Amino acid sequence: MNRLKAIRRRRGLSAPQLAARCAQLGAPEISANVVANIESGRRQVNLDQLAVLALALD
Repeated sequence: MNRLKAIRRRRGLSAPQLAARCAQLGAPEISANVVANIESGRRQVNLDQLAVLALALD
């Protein structure tokens, strides 16, 4: 998901900052490591996680 990384960078967020936003939205399981793994394609993202990531990046 290189698009996730590109959007995150455009928003000026680091992976830990994005993870912190996800935790604030009720998804503490989306850690900085999970973000990195999603971005690199080593981890699949489910619909619930995708929704949280979208909100965190909005």
